[in-house]
Amino acid sequence: MDSSKEIQDQDSCNWSNSNSLNPIAQQKDGACCFAFAICGVIEFLHCIEKNVQERILLSPQDIYDNLVKSENENAKGFTIPHVIEWVRVNGCVLESSCPYVGKFRPVERKRKVYLRITTSFAIDLRNDLAFKKAKHKKYEKQLQAEIRIAPVVAQMIWTSHMSLWKGDNVYSIQDAKTFENKEVDEKEIEYHAVMIVGFGQRREKKKITKYWIIKNSHGVEWGNKGYCKIEREPINGELLIEMAWILKGVTYKDQNGSK
Repeated sequence: MDSSKEIQDQDSCNWSNSNSLNPIAQQKDGACCFAFAICGVIEFLHCIEKNVQERILLSPQDIYDNLVKSENENAKGFTIPHVIEWVRVNGCVLESSCPYVGKFRPVERKRKVYLRITTSFAIDLRNDLAFKKAKHKKYEKQLQAEIRIAPVVAQMIWTSHMSLWKGDNVYSIQDAKTFENKEVDEKEIEYHAVMIVGFGQRREKKKITKYWIIKNSHGVEWGNKGYCKIEREPINGELLIEMAWILKGVTYKDQNGSK
């Protein structure tokens, strides 16, 4: 029997049931988690900017096609800051104009940009690792404050067996780096982009575990209907989620100020 209990207090926030979030996506074999996470956050910001419940669906495929030009680039991937800057400059198009197909297609097409973001900044949670006491967790608290406003894009460590994660467990860096009681080869460790849509804490017996709530792009069969809880505390000086990027300033104008 699961004896754990979620704690509802000032240290909790959860956007996963918000009407401003689109359903869980399935990126399939496409190496474009960065596009799904960034589009998801901007879609949410659109609802805030327009003060509407009617969602839009942006095109991860458009970002994927325009950034990836070769199999080598597809294998290497792109850093989240690089993709955010591309979106800031070039904007996003609607999914209806460029549907997702699960692989990159480096083709030229006329883009009808729907919106863009004007700025962003990063929060590096690793900066908190020098402090053991919770009251000194400046960057974690800063990130929590931003998540109360809207979801954010995040970078987490990823290993292949994590695709098997199921249920409402709280997963840690230790779960990511071990599989079937064996340590995962460091060469297998990659980075993966997700959305952080909330945070909270769970009490199990006398232990309290603090976690982030993430939205992934691996379909509803992964985790808990596409969402997952990731432990916020470090283990042996390592975090499963290391960095987050806050997107700001949705605009429907081009860089010249025209609509």
